[in-house]
Amino acid sequence: MAKGKNIFKRIFLKHSNVPDKSFVKDELERGAKVEMEHTSDPRIAKDIAKAHLIETGKKTRQGKVSSNYYVELSKMERKLKKKL
Repeated sequence: MAKGKNIFKRIFLKHSNVPDKSFVKDELERGAKVEMEHTSDPRIAKDIAKAHLIETGKKTRQGKVSSNYYVELSKMERKLKKKL
């Protein structure tokens, strides 16, 4: 198996079992949409988003994972486009 596929497999195994309800809904949806640039499989995109949100997020009082990862990523990309 190629190295890139191993990474996706590890991400899937680590985060695919975390229920969607454990995340702030709009953040998970935003992340899955962004991660579709890496795959044509929405499940894999969602698992990649879960990984980023878990690694950068905190739990809210309601027990959901919340992160501004994709908001900050968008800001960074806009700044970069302005410089180019």
